[in-house]
Amino acid sequence: MHKALLCLATISLLAAASSLPAMTITSDAPGNIFVAGKPVELSLKDAQGAAGYELVDYFGNKISSGTASGSINLGVLKPGWYELNCKDTVSETSASIGVLIDRGKAALPMDGRICTDVAAAWLVDGSSYKTVTRMIRLAGIPWVRERLSWSGTQSQNSSDINWGKYQTVADAYAAEGIHIYQIWHDSPEWSHPGRKGNVCPDDLRDVYKFVRSASEHFSHQIQAWEVWNEPDIGFWPDMSDRYSALLKAAYLGIKDGNPRAMVLQGSMCRGVSQFSKNLYECGSSNYFDVFNWHIYAKPSIYPGALASHLDLLKNYQSNSRPVWLSEAGIRLDGTEGPRKRVLNEQNRHAQCQFVPRWAAMSLAGGTDKSFFFVLPDYT
Repeated sequence: MHKALLCLATISLLAAASSLPAMTITSDAPGNIFVAGKPVELSLKDAQGAAGYELVDYFGNKISSGTASGSINLGVLKPGWYELNCKDTVSETSASIGVLIDRGKAALPMDGRICTDVAAAWLVDGSSYKTVTRMIRLAGIPWVRERLSWSGTQSQNSSDINWGKYQTVADAYAAEGIHIYQIWHDSPEWSHPGRKGNVCPDDLRDVYKFVRSASEHFSHQIQAWEVWNEPDIGFWPDMSDRYSALLKAAYLGIKDGNPRAMVLQGSMCRGVSQFSKNLYECGSSNYFDVFNWHIYAKPSIYPGALASHLDLLKNYQSNSRPVWLSEAGIRLDGTEGPRKRVLNEQNRHAQCQFVPRWAAMSLAGGTDKSFFFVLPDYT
């Protein structure tokens, strides 16, 4: 009898606790990114009574602790990464906090070299565009790599183009003074009837007209365009000569839409291959302004890998143009959080150790701009 009552009491307490709203940590700072020299203040919502909290730094050192209800004022913190852990009588939660050097309103430089791939139009919820672009601005990142869908903007063979969310994303970046490097790598079905997939359109004039419209429309917001992603692998199902033809049509269209725009050939990700050799044999080297490549390997390999690309370009008198490493990253799977998407401590440290090595080795190897892949959560 007593055991049954004890079990019933325990279950009822657990049921009551599970019906309470979960405690959350929020702030007015975008993504909990604060600037140095200003107080770090957060709100604690739905805590059951006073909650205990502890703030630790990247190395796990305790910075401060205490109790709070409603709000937590951590004072002025040094630049760095922190984790705030809170626990009340029924639950516990945590939040990451970043403190960055205050860059004020200084313009982001066109020649800035440390950049990031974002693909916000595809990977970020529309309600968070402004938050993400503000975070990028606070970090002082001058360039982002974005995405655009031809099929998604011109689904019918007509002059009607609906820029939709791509316009919204471009507006959000422009408001923060961030330079945009755009890429598209699809083709609408109407451009190649009877053939499935993102293959080369039957009429290259359709390519020319679309990219001319896009380049002209975004002439004050998008400074660079990449013609297809990784055409040397499965993103491009046709032969290299077909890609060369598409690149030439796109180059002419982009330049006619905005003569100031830079054009990048499709990113080479397999190193020097027969595809890339054939590409230049088809005369493609006259139809891009920036050489563009990808690599997923140890940063120590970057300089040698780029040297191989430049040796090939030298054979076609094309090795003097700018070089952008537009994708480089490290795969780390999340194991924590509600959807198991948050990196654990070991993987957070692995990523933090990778980032400076990526930046140093890519730039030391001769890359003019290097883009980390990728800022949002991505699988």
